[in-house]
Amino acid sequence: MLTTALLLMAPMQAASQDAMPGLVPVHAGKTRLGAREEHTRALIASKPNDAQGLGSWVGNATPVVPAFYISPTEVTNEMYLRFVEDTGAMPPASWAQIDRELRLEIIRALQAETAGAKFDDHQRGIWWEENWGLGKVEWSVPPDQKLMPVGYISYLDAVEYCVWAGLRLPTEIEWVRSARSDQMDFEFPFGEEFDETKVAFEATKPRGLGYKALPVAALDNASPFGCVDMVGNMWEWTDSGFSRLSGFASFEVETKVGRLPISPTFDASLKVIKGGSYTNPDFVCSIDSRTGIQKDFRASILGFRVASSTQPVWNAAHYAIHKVSGNVLKGMPERRLDVDRVIGFEKREVVPDSELTGSRAAPADPLPASKIPADYRVFKRYQCVGIIPIRELEIRKGRLAKEVEEEGLFPVGVLHTTVAMEKANLLPGTYALMYIPPLEAETILDLGANVPPNKMPKKYEPKEPKGDEVPIKDLWGVSIEGLTLEPDSEYLLAVTQETPSSDPVGVGLFDLVRSPKFGRAKSAKHEVTLNLNKDRLGLIFSIPVPETRDAWTFHVALHPRDKDGGLVRKSAWDGDYFRVVEIVED
Repeated sequence: MLTTALLLMAPMQAASQDAMPGLVPVHAGKTRLGAREEHTRALIASKPNDAQGLGSWVGNATPVVPAFYISPTEVTNEMYLRFVEDTGAMPPASWAQIDRELRLEIIRALQAETAGAKFDDHQRGIWWEENWGLGKVEWSVPPDQKLMPVGYISYLDAVEYCVWAGLRLPTEIEWVRSARSDQMDFEFPFGEEFDETKVAFEATKPRGLGYKALPVAALDNASPFGCVDMVGNMWEWTDSGFSRLSGFASFEVETKVGRLPISPTFDASLKVIKGGSYTNPDFVCSIDSRTGIQKDFRASILGFRVASSTQPVWNAAHYAIHKVSGNVLKGMPERRLDVDRVIGFEKREVVPDSELTGSRAAPADPLPASKIPADYRVFKRYQCVGIIPIRELEIRKGRLAKEVEEEGLFPVGVLHTTVAMEKANLLPGTYALMYIPPLEAETILDLGANVPPNKMPKKYEPKEPKGDEVPIKDLWGVSIEGLTLEPDSEYLLAVTQETPSSDPVGVGLFDLVRSPKFGRAKSAKHEVTLNLNKDRLGLIFSIPVPETRDAWTFHVALHPRDKDGGLVRKSAWDGDYFRVVEIVED
């Protein structure tokens, strides 16, 4: 009998950079991160009012950046529109249809509270956030605005879009690498010298384009990797905290207002935005410009572009780990989980160009038309199933069941899925996975769970704790009431915790295909199989044992399902970007 399966490329192998729809590949290499101090000193001397902000640009590092992908343009209105229509997320304030009568009404209300108040871009964003959900004001994206970069986007908005699309924000160093490549002397993506015809800033040439947002790719300003509008047009969010760059040290500059100590206030809770905008002067619209912004801040000049790891499911895992309680994982998710060893399947889809071209129109004069890059795409909703293992498991051979018996349940990883799980009766979401060893029927009943009717003991009486013995329910610390377990079977329990103060609850069970295996780490399997005959998605993941050369391997069976039915079939995961090797076994 032949069994056909599909094996996802193991994450530990070197990832080749195949084409990925909507993104351009950025190969690994060094880049310069940070403005040169001597150049910054000259800027500060002429612009002392901006001294501390300019000082925060200074750094002296040339790190090696691993390969990744990035979008050739900023996210456009038509790209973000697909997300808003699919999820019901708040549309950007720039899409609100505010006529003259409503504008005057809003101004009167503002001035009743504060004399002289204006309904500017900032107030528009605040007003829209408070009123869009009332349904009294319509919103739309006119055809001539489809290829404009989306604005009024907070970091949190950008992350939600990325999660939906299966992408992520670039880190600051990735953003710089995309703009500068190996050209260490480049101050701008297109070279060493500023060009007023290549940047959407406060004084763009020709005359009439200054202080205006422009359609993406309207100007000839591509970086060596083909990324356009990386300086000017819109400030772009990154996934990096606003910390001092490597090589920065406080210094002093002699200016026309006296000698200034340069010691910027850094705050890692803020997120770095890059590149300047159409409202900024030329010196701000450079590769090295950076500032820190609150995650929930929105403004008309704030947009973003998207990026991706070369490893399948990594983007989704990067954001998913923050949805799991540290109480359940017994430590901070960022430290407890090994995102780099995530395994799973993913599917990416993009909107056919034929659906887009007819909905666009040329921009109004005097704006130039977009020269859409060949790699530009509009993304659809992303699908994936993946497991993120914990970094290490401090349990020796033969001690798994004993550990549960003595200490209670322990986590082995996190399941992140955008589709439902049949048999486990689990909705899409992110769940901690905890190991359940073989249990007797009486123990299962003591835990408040059920056993199949044909496995019910003839005589059952709840076990009463003796002396200072801890009841098994309390020892486990996770409720499994309502679940049905087969005696003497092993499972991974999907656990969720609604709030930090609520109790963890087991909400689904996944069969272990075989007992966890203890062996040499170098030979431990870490792979995904799609078993078509058994209608089963198998995830085999290994966890190192610290201070040894050994590892534990867990093989769990999943049954993913969406509105179209079971997803244990090749066609379900054959997206535009998917690395598989077909395997046929006797």
